Amino acid sequence: AIRMQTKSNFVLLEESVQQNFRGFHRITFTQRSASRANSVEYITNVDWPKQQSSKPLDDILRYTISRNMATNDPSHKQFHVTAYTEAKLPNNKETLESYDAGPTHSLYKVDTKVKRFDWCMILTHAVGSEEADERLDTWAYACPAQIHGFIRFDTGGVRTPRLLQNVNADMVNDSEFIDETMYVVVRTHKDFLSWRELEKQFVVPIQLGNLDDCTYILPVSRIVNPLYVFEDHGQPENTSNTSFFATLPARYSAFHLDYKLNPQLSPGEGGLSQKCEEV
Repeated sequence: AIRMQTKSNFVLLEESVQQNFRGFHRITFTQRSASRANSVEYITNVDWPKQQSSKPLDDILRYTISRNMATNDPSHKQFHVTAYTEAKLPNNKETLESYDAGPTHSLYKVDTKVKRFDWCMILTHAVGSEEADERLDTWAYACPAQIHGFIRFDTGGVRTPRLLQNVNADMVNDSEFIDETMYVVVRTHKDFLSWRELEKQFVVPIQLGNLDDCTYILPVSRIVNPLYVFEDHGQPENTSNTSFFATLPARYSAFHLDYKLNPQLSPGEGGLSQKCEEV
């Protein structure tokens, strides 16, 4: 009842659906002599178009890109990345109901000077796995995620996530392919969290996972919703891993009441508000 009233009263606005990125800078990664045997390490140089707009490079962004290249393409001694600190992205039509999936945008921002890292709900399944297995429930791999930047690989022949999905690794290097995909670098909650659970609980405690298991380079199209996340101010001081609370976006609050009024509801992992059939 409440859900249907919300749908009928929702007004959509016509506007552009194009992605928009700001805070342009260019990062050069260069291999250096490793401090440990059998390891690959990089030094970075950041070029900002204006000195007054420059910001310190985020450590997690640096670590995630370096680890990805050391694992997948250690033969590349140097490569370049175009990076952005802000993105205005259209809400994902594939995962939102029609009343909420119109050409409205969400803004995501990273600012290392003031330690601002926006949050989102993101789908973390392997790139291309949904194409290889049509039975895959991508919502089973949803996570709250802290955003650390937006990037595009500029150097030809680099084994990026998208190219490795479609092309043999050696062919990527030999053919000097350039990946035009825009990626987001994120650090996620240590466990998967279904959208259904977020709808039911309204506020859910979360904690960031370790860097090796829970940092990802994913296409920006995997971002399905912005999240308001706030720090747990009741935790002990000087804790080694800060705890947070993730909250259901305000535009979906009516669905939380649906569960209260209809306890028998049993939707899929995407909950009531996302594109997911009830069972």
